[in-house]
Amino acid sequence: MPRALAVLAGSVLVACGGSSDGSSDGAPVDPCAPSPCVNGGSCGAVDGVAVCTCAGAWTGPTCATPAACDAGSFHDGTACVSCAPIAGCAEVTCAGANTSVCTRCAEGFEPDGDACRASDDCAGDPCGAHGACTDLPGAYRCTCDDGFYDDARTCAPCPSVPHCAAWSCSGPADSRCDRCEAGWEHDGRGGCSEIDPCEGAPCGDGTCVRLAADDYRCECDDGFYDSGARCARCASVAFCAAWTCTGASDSQCTSCIDGYDADGDGGCVPTPDPCRDVLPLVVGTRHGDTHGEVDDASGCTLPFSDGSTFVVGEGAEDETWSFELAARTRVTITVTGFDAALYLIGGSTCGAAALVDGACADFLATDSESLSADLNAGRYWVIVGGFAAFGGSTAGTYAITLETASPCADGSYATATGCRPCAAISGCTRTSCTSASDATCAQCDEGRVLDPAGQCQVATCELVLEPGIVAQGNTLGRGDDGAGCELGFSGGGSFVVGAGVPASAIDESYWADSVTLHEAGHWVMAAFGASPGEGGPHFLGIPYFPGQGWSEGWATWVSSDWRSESRFIDKQDGTMFWVDIAARVHSWGGGWPRPVPEDGLLGRIYELEVASMLWRLGIDEEITPNQLYLALGSERARRALRGYTRHSWTLDEESGEPVGVIDTGEPAVMLADFLDALVCNATPEDIAARVDAVTEPDTHYPYPSDAPICVGPPTSSAPAAPSSPSGPPGEHHPSAPFVLEVTGPSALKPYTTLALVARVERAPGVTAPLELTLALPQGARLVSGKQREVITTPERLVHRSYAIAIEEVPGDDLLVMASSEAGWWGGRAEAHYRFGRPAPTRARTPQREGPSLSFRGVRLGPAIPARRLPR
Repeated sequence: MPRALAVLAGSVLVACGGSSDGSSDGAPVDPCAPSPCVNGGSCGAVDGVAVCTCAGAWTGPTCATPAACDAGSFHDGTACVSCAPIAGCAEVTCAGANTSVCTRCAEGFEPDGDACRASDDCAGDPCGAHGACTDLPGAYRCTCDDGFYDDARTCAPCPSVPHCAAWSCSGPADSRCDRCEAGWEHDGRGGCSEIDPCEGAPCGDGTCVRLAADDYRCECDDGFYDSGARCARCASVAFCAAWTCTGASDSQCTSCIDGYDADGDGGCVPTPDPCRDVLPLVVGTRHGDTHGEVDDASGCTLPFSDGSTFVVGEGAEDETWSFELAARTRVTITVTGFDAALYLIGGSTCGAAALVDGACADFLATDSESLSADLNAGRYWVIVGGFAAFGGSTAGTYAITLETASPCADGSYATATGCRPCAAISGCTRTSCTSASDATCAQCDEGRVLDPAGQCQVATCELVLEPGIVAQGNTLGRGDDGAGCELGFSGGGSFVVGAGVPASAIDESYWADSVTLHEAGHWVMAAFGASPGEGGPHFLGIPYFPGQGWSEGWATWVSSDWRSESRFIDKQDGTMFWVDIAARVHSWGGGWPRPVPEDGLLGRIYELEVASMLWRLGIDEEITPNQLYLALGSERARRALRGYTRHSWTLDEESGEPVGVIDTGEPAVMLADFLDALVCNATPEDIAARVDAVTEPDTHYPYPSDAPICVGPPTSSAPAAPSSPSGPPGEHHPSAPFVLEVTGPSALKPYTTLALVARVERAPGVTAPLELTLALPQGARLVSGKQREVITTPERLVHRSYAIAIEEVPGDDLLVMASSEAGWWGGRAEAHYRFGRPAPTRARTPQREGPSLSFRGVRLGPAIPARRLPR
């Protein structure tokens, strides 16, 4: 019977004819020989039946039928091949290599026939009205307006910020205010805080009262009114002690000074004087008239300093005169014209009697109608009346004469109650004075001459000092003996001109005028200014220490100034030489060393460079030589405030360099101290620029003309204090106890906040409390900093910063004021800030010159002004 067939998976059974044993002749038959499988199929026998296993993309009993391909591919007759791709298509189908058709476009694309094109993601304005859409491949991006943010779908509004006019954010939880509403300001954390219009005390002299977020009013102190932005000072009222106002021109006095009463219209008028008929008696002759009872003077009460009184006019037929004495005075009063009774009353302690020669007495003149007495300081009244009791006239016209004279002998002065001797002056035979501090010599001892300061100088050199002239410069011959010429100082000691200069045939011109007057220049510095006291051997052409450079340079300039000649001529070691300080050249052609800024003010300096700078200052049309002499003699030039100390040294005879240098630590003046005095005391407004033109601070001598140290000891008129406000007893405090300056930007724009810095530098030893006050002009508002402050700490340098808000550039200056006082001294300074406006120009005050100097008949030029130099 037939055999069952087994079919293998993946194979195709192929039936073949033949005998049951596989061969026609009974031998086994191979069904795969030959193989029925094509297209690479493999043949296998299963129970004698050929089974094809197909390869690749073929199927069928003999692998002759193409198999079905996956989506996106096609059968190329050999295998399944991917369809050609289409841009932007996610799924394609095809029947051949070039027959691709898109059945589904990718995200961001849309069908376009058999292909795809990119979609417009911004279609429909997904960002909304508050942003701009940017199309991206398959997406879009929103660029949002202020106040909105991109939430990945559209422009969503930022959450609002309280009291904010405009805000921004990057998400739903980070809104930050860009601009606050009126009356509010940024709080530094993205929000808004309410503005306090009273912050910074804008009212100044008053109390700020808040009205609204951006509004306030000022409740001003007495004497000030609310100007709309700050408390402005009321206009003063004559003779008024305190006043008030509501505006700039309606001041009303609330309290008048002593001797004045309110007039009912806001002003002050003299208090009615019950003694208004008392007539002022002055030195000379006045005329009067007695005509019976002086009714309107009846009951006039005359006060005395001891509290007692005297009543004029009661039952008397008289007229009353009055005069006052500041010191003990010899007084003579005479009445002529008719028989009169003449009374003198008054004084400091005697009530109705005058103090005469230490005793109290009334004066009554009947016969001579004249009286004379030495009276102490005080107020006196003279009563003139008829003397009818003895048959005289009770009425008539008369003349009254007052004569005064000093009751003190020569060499003494009057005090309130007596006479005291004048202070002694060395070398003076006869002195005169009006107080304890102004003694001058009227006649010097033999061998001395009187100088402009009222002092007696040694006259061994025939030195002629005329009024108003520092020194005439005359000398005794050529000094052939080499002994020199001695010039004395009022405080003792002397100075020898030419000492140590040998007399020989080799150096026959050592007494040349240039050398003689150079030595006299040293005397001028020592007698009328302050010498650094620093000297030592030196070579020309080499810079030495600042004290030596200042001393020698000044002396050389004095010589050139008095001779009106910039060249200096001398002969040493048998060789004649000259230098020209105007041209900065030597006859020997050597270099002229000039200072450099890197060395600073305390660096070494060439003495002839100092003389050259002084020469250029002296010939400046705006700076006369007189100002240089006055600067030398000023109090400032006597104080070594630039920090230099005196040196001593010996000289290397070959190189000329100083060796064995010793810093003594003793303060000494130098050129910078003199320039401080010149700049601080100068008349021209542009003195700093003129000094800069001479010193050339950027390239040579670095003197800071914009920051002079303008302090000095008290003037001679200042009272001496038994102990100073701060410091050891007897210390004299400077007349300018501090220097004040204010700095800020030089150019401004409206609606800005500017930073100002006030700088106060106290003089050494000044530690009294310092008050700083800021006065703001209209249109400026203080944002930070104190408008008024009392500084009690003793630091020498005080800096204060201010922030000032402005809307428009003010037309008036901002003013910073500093004041300080303690005990007998005090000081006040002001500094202006002009908000970028140019400073006003001022007319230059002409510089007065003294008489001309002459030497042996040769005119040397003008002298300093005819005034006493302070000592």
